Amino acid sequence: MKRRLSTILFGVVFIAGLSLLLYPTVSDYWNSFHQSRAIASYVDAVDNTDEQKLDEMRKAAQAYNEKLLSKQDRYEMSDQDKAEYESLLDVSGTGVMGYVEIPSIKVSLPIYHGTDNTILQIGVGHIEGSSLPVGGPSTHCAVSGHRGLTSSKLFTDIDQMAEGDTFKLYILGETLTY
Repeated sequence: MKRRLSTILFGVVFIAGLSLLLYPTVSDYWNSFHQSRAIASYVDAVDNTDEQKLDEMRKAAQAYNEKLLSKQDRYEMSDQDKAEYESLLDVSGTGVMGYVEIPSIKVSLPIYHGTDNTILQIGVGHIEGSSLPVGGPSTHCAVSGHRGLTSSKLFTDIDQMAEGDTFKLYILGETLTY
């Protein structure tokens, strides 16, 4: 009986240790899978939206950016401002406004509205009050993402980028390269 109990205890400790060792790998794979699905869903939604509707969405985002230029308290949003912000560029209805790709570090992540913790655990967040990522004069889009999480790679390797590396934002079927 004593030997059997020690064997069971050893098995439990072994499985717990193995689980701890595999957690970062399995978690990163799981999150990468969901990030890829979010991007694929976004791309499908853009592909299945007629160009006129996409153009209207771009123009609405550009008008929003113009309005931000004269807004003194652009980083403090009322409920109405937040509802308007979250409706812009949301072609798929999932809160994804596009995605960022950094070829030099093999990263491709969805960009969501806002920067609350649940968003930053799964992708990149657009900083509310900064310009929407549609380009144009006097626009300054800002995004935020985590690095160093055990559960997901996200921007962990961003320090490996070198001068001259580019990144791309894919928004409503257009590519903005920086």
